[in-house]
Amino acid sequence: HLVTGQVLTMLLGVVFSAALGRTLGASDFGLYFVISSFAAFALVVVDWGQQYFGIREVARVPQRGGELLGTGLVLRALGTALVCLPTGLSAWALGYDRRTIAFAVAFVALNLPLFLAQNFGVVFRGRDRMGLDATVSVTNRAAGLVLALGALGLGLGLGGVMVAQGLAGMAALAVALRL
Repeated sequence: HLVTGQVLTMLLGVVFSAALGRTLGASDFGLYFVISSFAAFALVVVDWGQQYFGIREVARVPQRGGELLGTGLVLRALGTALVCLPTGLSAWALGYDRRTIAFAVAFVALNLPLFLAQNFGVVFRGRDRMGLDATVSVTNRAAGLVLALGALGLGLGLGGVMVAQGLAGMAALAVALRL
C-alpha cells in the first residue's frame, strides 16, 4: 500500500509541479519552492522524531494509540504556531523581501491541517494499517492538485495555490479522522 501510495503521490506531484511551472511564471514558481522549503524545514523541526517514536510505541502497546495520537496532535499544533515567528525571522535574516517572508510564515500555518493528518499515520502504521496512511497522503495530493488547478484557473496566483494546499490538508485531515 505504501509503495502504491508513494507512486500515486509522486505522479500527482509531477502534474502539480508542471501546472505551477506553466501557470505561475518563473518568479512565483521559484518562490513557491522557496516557501515550501521553509515550511518543510520548520515542520521537520516540530516533528523531531515524534512520528518514529509514536509508531514504535503503538506497535508495542496498541492501547496507547489514542494517547499518543492526541499528544502528537497537540504538540504539532503548538509547535507549528511556535515556528511561525522563527520562520519569518529566518527568511528576513536571509534577506528575502516582505512578500516572501509573509508567504513563508503563511505557508507554515497553512500546512498545519496536513501536518495533523500525517500524525494519524502513527496509529495507522503502528497497527500495520499502511493502506490507511497511503489513503490520507493520496487524498491530500489529489485534492491539492484539483484545488490548485481551480485556483490557477480563477487567476488567484500563488496565494490561491497556497490556500488550495491548506484546503487539501483539511480534506486529508477529514479523511484521517474518518478512518
